[in-house]
Amino acid sequence: MASKAHLSVVGGILLGDVLSPAELEAARLDGDVYRLGDGFRPVDLPDTAAARAASLAREIPRRLIAHGGTAAWIWRALSHLPRPLECCHPVGTTAPGVPMLAIRVRERRLADEDVAIAGGMRVTTPLRTALDLIRVAAASFDREAVIRLLRGAGLGRDALEAAIESRPGLHGRSLALQRLETIPSRC
Repeated sequence: MASKAHLSVVGGILLGDVLSPAELEAARLDGDVYRLGDGFRPVDLPDTAAARAASLAREIPRRLIAHGGTAAWIWRALSHLPRPLECCHPVGTTAPGVPMLAIRVRERRLADEDVAIAGGMRVTTPLRTALDLIRVAAASFDREAVIRLLRGAGLGRDALEAAIESRPGLHGRSLALQRLETIPSRC
């Protein structure tokens, strides 16, 4: 890649500030970088949760928290970044204005332990993300993503069950408990 000295790198993600999209694509074709989210990453750097989050930092306003499918992608439980991006803000806070086609924003009741920092971005923890995913509509339910989230965090089905049980008014609780039976006890 002839222009290596001119790359703008933020969090290990190559941005199009200096190189044009065509130059970045040429670097990808040359095998120097790989696409990650909305950016590119040098091939000698691994695909990590922090890098995935950093690749979205320009798109997601700082006051929002990545959740749902977006958080699952950040935690490496999904191979493809779902669109629109899914973000939330805590109940009682104001959401920033965002392009509705690019980001779906929801208000969520979140405890402090439901939110982590990855790549400088706030994202729901793997456990909270699994809790959110196990309650989605049937067409969107991804059992394997829930298992990968739990496995990646070193958790088992019992942790997810405890999270469900500790929230008696949780929307979709009955569905989550039904689906929980399909999750292996050891992930």
